[in-house]
Amino acid sequence: MTSQWKSRLLLALVFVVGFGLGATVNLPTLVAPSGGPEAGTVNLMLDYGDGEVASYSNIPTAAENVFQITEKIAKENNLAFESQTYQDLGALITKIGEKKNGEDGRYWQYWVNQQKPEVGAGAYVPQSGDFIEWKFLPFKSE
Repeated sequence: MTSQWKSRLLLALVFVVGFGLGATVNLPTLVAPSGGPEAGTVNLMLDYGDGEVASYSNIPTAAENVFQITEKIAKENNLAFESQTYQDLGALITKIGEKKNGEDGRYWQYWVNQQKPEVGAGAYVPQSGDFIEWKFLPFKSE
C-alpha cells in the first residue's frame, strides 16, 4: 500500500469515526449565548480544547453550509483556516486558529444545537437560529 493511500485511509477513518465521537466523548457542552440569534442568523462557538472558547453571534447565513460559515468567520477574524478536500468524503476542516488536526491526537468536530450531525460540515446547511459548536477533541478508538 502506498503512503498516499495510507494517508487517505487514515484521514477517511478519522473523518468517519469523528462523526460518532460526540456520543462517546463525555465533555461538557457549551451553552449558546443568551438571547439567541436574530432571525436569519446563527451563532457559532469555537472550543479550542485548552480552555479558550470564542463565540460569534448573529452570523447571517444566506443558505451557507457549516463549512462556509466557519471559513467566513475565520477569515473575518484573521484566524488560520485550513481544509482538505477528498473526492469521496468532501471537505474536512484541518485547522482553525493554531489548532491543527492530529496535534495531541485531537481533531476538529462539530455539533448543531447540541446534536452531532451525520454529514460533513460542507453538507449541513443550518437553519435560522441554530447554534453551531466546533470542538477540538481527542480521537479515541473504541
